Amino acid sequence: MSSPFGFPSPVGGVPFDSDFGPSVLFAALFASVCLLGLWRAAVKRTRTLLVIATLIFTIERTVIWALRAQQAQTPSEDFSRTLTSYWQVSFGSGYVAVFGKLLAALRPLVLAALRDAPAPFVLAPAAFARGPPAPDAYADPEASASLLRTTYPGMPGDEAKAEACAAYPAAARRSTRIARAFTALGLQSLAPVVAGIAVGYLYVDAETSARKMHVVRPLRYVVTLMCLALLLTLLEMCGWAYRMPRMRRMPLLLVGALALVLTAVPVYQLFILGNETTSLVSTAPGSDNTRAEKAAFYVFQAVPELLTSGTLMAINAKEVFGM
Repeated sequence: MSSPFGFPSPVGGVPFDSDFGPSVLFAALFASVCLLGLWRAAVKRTRTLLVIATLIFTIERTVIWALRAQQAQTPSEDFSRTLTSYWQVSFGSGYVAVFGKLLAALRPLVLAALRDAPAPFVLAPAAFARGPPAPDAYADPEASASLLRTTYPGMPGDEAKAEACAAYPAAARRSTRIARAFTALGLQSLAPVVAGIAVGYLYVDAETSARKMHVVRPLRYVVTLMCLALLLTLLEMCGWAYRMPRMRRMPLLLVGALALVLTAVPVYQLFILGNETTSLVSTAPGSDNTRAEKAAFYVFQAVPELLTSGTLMAINAKEVFGM
């Protein structure tokens, strides 16, 4: 059915016969990640909430690609409008779930770096390499203190000790504030999900209702911009954490790299959200149903989701991120 007016083209288009192969491929790849996730969740030394949450995401992605493969074998006049709505919800904002996993991976790295302050009264092992002082060296207390500082240069003075002791409560308060900031940012990721559900609910009616079409169009931009803002915030947090003196940089760089890969999804969507079509099954340019547009969808939406979730499953997150 054609609409008398243009409405926003569906993200990823609707699956045709040519989409059967790619849909089966991605369903199989996500299913492989699911199997790896099941093994990670079954083994105690690798089981974490991050693994379980990522497993749920990959199961959903396996299902959605299997449904697209099934729909690709269905005549276009019989395609499911309910599935179209579901795809717009899932592809429009579902990838923000991976953002939540990356945020959860960054949190223990930052908090561990804040807690891992060197003890102010511990001498380095190298300090004990020197020979013992003379027996009469402790007759004068001031001389004794001077001798200790000379013999063990790593030993702090009284002022340094007082400053170190005073710093611990401040560091604890800072850790609490940062932990709360992580929690607040995680809760903010629910906003694009809720808005994305609204978009999916209204989308199929936007084909015949100009009023709903005018609601869906800007709301899709809002959802995508919120997701992009969250990912850019995560990248900025990684840059800030990199400058922390006791940060474990390799795991941090991994989080930053995965966040950068996932950023391709909202950037891609910003490029296509302006496309319009007069029919969900149209193959005209801008309908998101042409071969080039479908290829872009696979490369910039499906592949980043697969790479990020697959990487989180491939590593031992409990060990790598200190969870």
